[in-house]
Amino acid sequence: MTDPGRSPNENPLPRLEAMTFGMILDRAVNLYFRNFGLLFGIMAVSQVINQINYVIWAGTMQGTVYVPAFVYTPVYYLVNLLTMAVGTGAVTIAISSRYLGREITILQSYRIALRKLWTLLGARIVAGLLVGLGFMLLVIPGILLAVAFSLITPVVMLEDASAGTSRERSRELTAGFRWQIFALFLIYYIVYWLITLVFGSLLVALTGLILPAFLGAPSVARLLLAPLLILMTPIWALFTVLIYYNQRIKKEGFDLAVLAEALVRE
Repeated sequence: MTDPGRSPNENPLPRLEAMTFGMILDRAVNLYFRNFGLLFGIMAVSQVINQINYVIWAGTMQGTVYVPAFVYTPVYYLVNLLTMAVGTGAVTIAISSRYLGREITILQSYRIALRKLWTLLGARIVAGLLVGLGFMLLVIPGILLAVAFSLITPVVMLEDASAGTSRERSRELTAGFRWQIFALFLIYYIVYWLITLVFGSLLVALTGLILPAFLGAPSVARLLLAPLLILMTPIWALFTVLIYYNQRIKKEGFDLAVLAEALVRE
């Protein structure tokens, strides 16, 4: 029976059950293609800003933009950090809404994400420093910390948690399942690395043959690679959202009513 308050065009309510490795992959693919336009649009906004920022920074490095590189480099990294944080936050909100059968627009997703941007940044910066330290000491602790903190974005976006609480909450949710979660993320990174390596190398080679060196073939190649990055980035967010809900169902026995309340509303 369908929900009388739900139009036939809306996404069906999710089956809230503990998912296996294969089920998470299957639902991630289904969500991706069912909501392709929304996800692509969200990531396109942040990537366009990011790519413009990169072109300016590359210009300062090559001397074609008359701003000292040492002046613009901190700006470049700050803008990159902000755009990626708000972009992944917005796509997390969008995926969660669609997973729970709700409609949401690109603008609404960004509006919610922007309200939580500084909390998300604070949580991710500290987590990133801890992960980096873990990799410097020994590789395995770095990997385990990266997985332990992998649910920070959905926790901040969907539970209204503070920066410190989100890190502890992510560790709590991933505890006991970190190697399984690591396997999912490893698949993503292998595919992402192979695709970007192959296409990136081809684009650099082609643009290097076609364009004079002073036009900056690597920069042009990066711009041409941007649509591929827009296509790939939401997949990471899909995994984190599905893993987040899966862990809550496994550990907290959530039903639909409780899960629905977890989604941040306007």
